[in-house]
Amino acid sequence: MNYKSIYFSKQNISFLFVILFSICSSAQELTSKKVEIEWDPIVGAKSYEVEISPQNGSPTIQRVTGNIVKLQIPLGVYNFRVRALDSRGTRTEWSEPENLNTLIQRVQKLSPKEEASFQSTTEATEAIDFKWQDQPGVESYEFSIVSGDQLVKETEIVNGSSLRKNLPVGKIYMWTVKVAGTLAPPDQQPRNLTILGKALDKPEIQAPANSFVRDLEWKAPKYAESYKFLLQRFNRKTNKWDNVLSQEQHKENSIEFDGRLPGGAYRLLVSARGSLRGNSPTANISFNVKNGDRSPAAEETFEIRQSIDRISGWFSSLSYLMTMFDYKSTNYDRANSSLSYSAIGATGRIGFGFLKSPANWGFHGILDISGIKVDNKTTTFASTEANAVHRQTWGRFGEIRNNLGFYYKELPETVGFASTQSTSTELIKILGPHYGFEYWRALDSQFGLQTNAHIYLPLMKMKTPNDQAIVMTPSYQLGLLGSYRWQPNLTALLGYAYRIDQIKYKALPGAVNGDTNNLSIAGHYLNFYLEWDM
Repeated sequence: MNYKSIYFSKQNISFLFVILFSICSSAQELTSKKVEIEWDPIVGAKSYEVEISPQNGSPTIQRVTGNIVKLQIPLGVYNFRVRALDSRGTRTEWSEPENLNTLIQRVQKLSPKEEASFQSTTEATEAIDFKWQDQPGVESYEFSIVSGDQLVKETEIVNGSSLRKNLPVGKIYMWTVKVAGTLAPPDQQPRNLTILGKALDKPEIQAPANSFVRDLEWKAPKYAESYKFLLQRFNRKTNKWDNVLSQEQHKENSIEFDGRLPGGAYRLLVSARGSLRGNSPTANISFNVKNGDRSPAAEETFEIRQSIDRISGWFSSLSYLMTMFDYKSTNYDRANSSLSYSAIGATGRIGFGFLKSPANWGFHGILDISGIKVDNKTTTFASTEANAVHRQTWGRFGEIRNNLGFYYKELPETVGFASTQSTSTELIKILGPHYGFEYWRALDSQFGLQTNAHIYLPLMKMKTPNDQAIVMTPSYQLGLLGSYRWQPNLTALLGYAYRIDQIKYKALPGAVNGDTNNLSIAGHYLNFYLEWDM
């Protein structure tokens, strides 16, 4: 409202509040209300005129000296406005009219009920239906909601008496509703509701990198605020888990492992907690802690030896060997046939074994399939080994492995016929003991070297072309490999091996110029080797 006066400048009248009081007849029927209207005072004003206009009636004007007026009016819908007068009786312009509806009651809320609680099945939001009692002649309502942490604070106009809201879970809310667009009485009875979020996800505990455990960590689930954990050690005497350390409201997603604790088998159980959310399922992990020295120096030695260690239990291997064969044979049963040639071949190998710390014993078995091409014909032959393996630490970064077992081997004997300018090939099959020596040297945590030597003694004839007995003639192999720990469970090896396979067996009685047939295959092997823990 603007004043036009020589005594005071233009100023707007701002209404502070309207208070409604109900007055009932003896029959307790509501017939009228007391109305108290207050506005900001105007400088220089000596009095004010308040105009009250019924919806279907003539306006009335009441003069007051202060900036407040108290009226008692029948129930109905009204407009009112105010203007100021100075000491000379000069009037300002009327303020903008305001609406006053004494028919409007405070809105009655229906649902959710007071202190209602909802269990959500989601981790983000939950749809909540709000309802209240509709009032005659009212078109819209003002709905307000605020969360206890003040992160959600919304007000909106709603046409109708219901509203569905998607609200973040894990919070406590207070909501109110009143008639919109009027100086209606405020909602003096806000309601509280709680939306509980679904249970937190299970923490993901990270396995310790090795048995030199310094701390234990886990991936924090979303919305997690604290954790309950229990650290236990397995007691081999009682065959039970003993409690070592526990906490109910741990704030970090890690714990320090006390270096004074003894080695052995441990397990950690962790459950996440969150405000107004269900507890997570309990995660657990078992791990081993090294006995004895767990100093940084001891851990450094352990880490460097990782490039050569095969201590996680079951393992398998796969290799491909490119070979240059130098073949020589003499057969006195076939008109003194003597043959020699060089050829390129290949060998594929698969292996399977077990070796697990702290035990020093294990086993290893391999199967080889080799191929060689002679006179445009490819001949394949196989060999296999089954060995017990003993490992022994040698110095800080070295290890010796002894392999002892049995082997089965097939070798092709090619015989040439001068009269027909042709050849024929038959397989000789033998069985005997095998001994292998390997020295492994770790260079760092990924790179290592291996030297090896193997000897094979043929003791038993499985098959010879003339069915005669074999003569013990050892075969041997020398090799050098470099290893690279590609991943924690995968090692790649590359190297060279020189191998001589020899077989001698008796010639048929009456053979001319000799009584022992013999063959040898010298091979230069370029090895590509993969070994992975299972």
